[in-house]
Amino acid sequence: MFIDQNGLKHVTRKVFDGLTAVAATDFLFFTASSFKQRFGDLVAPEIKLPASTLRLDVHRVLADVYRQWAPKGIFIGHFSLKKSANVYGLVFGSHHWRGMLKFLEIVWKLDANCGEADYEMESSTVQGEMYFEDGKTGFKKRKIEVFQDQLSKLITNRTFMTDKAVFLYCLTNGFLPRVAKDVYANLRDSNILQNSRHTLPRYSADAMKEPRKLQL
Repeated sequence: MFIDQNGLKHVTRKVFDGLTAVAATDFLFFTASSFKQRFGDLVAPEIKLPASTLRLDVHRVLADVYRQWAPKGIFIGHFSLKKSANVYGLVFGSHHWRGMLKFLEIVWKLDANCGEADYEMESSTVQGEMYFEDGKTGFKKRKIEVFQDQLSKLITNRTFMTDKAVFLYCLTNGFLPRVAKDVYANLRDSNILQNSRHTLPRYSADAMKEPRKLQL
């Protein structure tokens, strides 16, 4: 189902619940995200945005509201669109992992750095700034690097025990599962992941068909 609303007032909580209740239906709708930030409760009062929301992040934050509304088992994706000073966006929903995979394949082609906008979300100048935490210095990590660090920790502490679980976690968080390739390689080099060459965890759709156990 495609919904091209003029603004964001038509996809209410009731409408969204109806969309997510239809098991065989994927949906894609448009939102004028920065209008919500500009006019507050005058537009879509059911949606609450934090006062600290940055203009370029507004559609990401708005999509997070729909993620909170979505029942378990629904994949929600988003993509931000900028025109002049305004930020708009698309929200995608699917009951099936293949639907989310197809959506992510498209948006990561459009935005190879973040997979979520037709404008620069992570400028090179910002990434080059130094930060000081706990007496350490370094460069700010990019979105993919932060996620890979998080994924590595979740595997190491045995939160995920199969490549299928990792595959689904990547999709749920808006990443193509191939982002796990370097994580698996680093964990093997560190002797944390003990899988043999013949039982290496996959990051392709094969992980969904025949999951392999992560040997730690």
